[in-house]
Amino acid sequence: WETARRELQEETNWNPGVHSSDYKEPSSEGLFVDVEYTSPRSHQTRTIRVYPFTVNVPESFDVSLKGTEHDQFKWVTVKQLDELDDQGHTVPLLAQAFHHATAGRYHPNVTDAERAWASDQQNGASTMSRRALELIREGKGDPSRMRMLRPSMVTIVNSMNSVNDILSRQPQQSPSSADATAAVAEQVLKSLDAEAQRTIDYAVDELLNLYRERKMPLKVC
Repeated sequence: WETARRELQEETNWNPGVHSSDYKEPSSEGLFVDVEYTSPRSHQTRTIRVYPFTVNVPESFDVSLKGTEHDQFKWVTVKQLDELDDQGHTVPLLAQAFHHATAGRYHPNVTDAERAWASDQQNGASTMSRRALELIREGKGDPSRMRMLRPSMVTIVNSMNSVNDILSRQPQQSPSSADATAAVAEQVLKSLDAEAQRTIDYAVDELLNLYRERKMPLKVC
């Protein structure tokens, strides 16, 4: 958050003047976005990891730019931002970065089922990960959108990334997109079950070992 605020002060005349915990849209909610960048001088390509953030600016405040990194700006609606991004009129992945930084609350394609899942404030990350995978398996959820909705829960983000990673490695001759996604969601679900069982087995073994250790001095020979 302090880095984000410093960037604002360096590049604009707007300073929120509050800590992230007091802010309506804290930067900690944002996921990173990997952007491929090719240097115009060396022609070498590298990946830049961007951590997007958003700030609320009062309508009465007159924002101005500092320095030479920008030459103009304008206010746009979320819909206009998505349209400009689709047309290639923004920097790479700008719309995605915005939706990540706002935890998907303005994303136009988030379904009612996904928002209902994201509103769960009772269950933990493990239970929510399973439910997210079940929704994806049923064709009612999208891993990229769902990881945006609850980005602070690492287990959920990792599960959604697993689905996307496996799908990205599948050959083009794979089944239909819906069938492939459902199969991958089922695969990740099974891996979660296997990991949970390994954790239980390990805990049982440790408890049995501890029991044996404590019982050994009382053993009658």
